Amino acid sequence: RNLLALLCTFSNVLTFLHGQGIAGNLTNFDHCSTKQKVELFTDHLEIQIEDGQRPLKVNFLWLRDHSRSDDTYNKRSHQRVKSILDISENVKPLTYTYCDSHLHIHWSDGSEYEYSLEWIRKVMGESKDSSMQMLWNQETISDKIV
Repeated sequence: RNLLALLCTFSNVLTFLHGQGIAGNLTNFDHCSTKQKVELFTDHLEIQIEDGQRPLKVNFLWLRDHSRSDDTYNKRSHQRVKSILDISENVKPLTYTYCDSHLHIHWSDGSEYEYSLEWIRKVMGESKDSSMQMLWNQETISDKIV
């Protein structure tokens, strides 16, 4: 109940700011569901999609690098405009909102992006876990070579 009241208050503030021309294109969160949850960790976030299922783990740097906003991605050429090297490896969400299967993040580097859960799943692949992926080399696979 407290979370719902907080969301409604937040929505009212956003509506006021938008009406004043301060908030730009912000979403109205009156209809947000609290069934789907996001939890932040040191280097990744977890989205609980459905009760009883394993949460979807998404690394912060991966998510920030894969943004499809105009300043980071060229939609005509389907190429990134910025290199991952241009992004701080310490980038983290300052604030986030999860509503209607969309995750809106205000990043520590000052940028803001909205990601759909469908898009995150498609790009990551549902079976992948970006926070647990590891680069491999001869040392890490030597005991697996037959």
